[in-house]
Amino acid sequence: KDFIVALPEPPGLPDGCYIGTSSLFGDEPYDIYREVGEAEALTINSPPDRGRSACLRQAVRDYFLATAGRVHRSGPDVPCTMLVHTAWQMEDHRNVKEKLTRFIRELRRDWVSDRDATEKRFRTSWEDDFCRSHGGVLPEGPFPAFDEILSCLDTAIMDFSVENHLLLLNSGSEDELDFDTYPGLKAVLVGGNKLSRGLTIEGLLVSYYVRKTLALDTLLQMGRWFGYRGDYVDLTRIYTTQHLFKGFALLNRVELEIRDEIASLSAN
Repeated sequence: KDFIVALPEPPGLPDGCYIGTSSLFGDEPYDIYREVGEAEALTINSPPDRGRSACLRQAVRDYFLATAGRVHRSGPDVPCTMLVHTAWQMEDHRNVKEKLTRFIRELRRDWVSDRDATEKRFRTSWEDDFCRSHGGVLPEGPFPAFDEILSCLDTAIMDFSVENHLLLLNSGSEDELDFDTYPGLKAVLVGGNKLSRGLTIEGLLVSYYVRKTLALDTLLQMGRWFGYRGDYVDLTRIYTTQHLFKGFALLNRVELEIRDEIASLSAN
């Protein structure tokens, strides 16, 4: 009547589409981790005119590229989301949202008024980063050239409204995440505890996560990027600090050790 069972992890690539801790933080993880420097992580929650935000800006560009890539691959009705989790305090959420608001408006303006330079920057990211990492994740699958996704990228950028698609998800905001009403939602989500526990985020493409925590179990709960993402995992990105990446890698090793111990006990 007393027993412990280690449930097997669903099959990952290439046979299945489940993405677990080993896929992202194991000995040979997929090439989707992008490092956020400690200087940015320490100042990202500062008022909009202060602090560093270069990685956050690149994460937003990657989100639009990933959205274009997924829409090109699967059609316009698929959800495409980005998570931004930097702290638990609501004032910090408001500061980060304002930084995102300013940058996205600037990006949309440059897409129209300085198209050649802005498009060149996106092209470089697609060809030098996304195309390269795709080969290490889905080497057998086709990958579109930048010109093939350009119209989808234009739509992703120009249809994005900070008033409607940049959502603040905390107890002080009236914004809501509603995939039942909007199954093909394209949105950037800013928040803290509400994002980290119990909230299903469909179509999660890019995560910018720099919130520190001392407890490993709390850190595991905040990892929203595990799940059935095999058909678009090559388009995903995780922006976090080296310290947090090492924390998730440690969690992966602990999980594997527990599974091995349970298997050993079951054999005896």
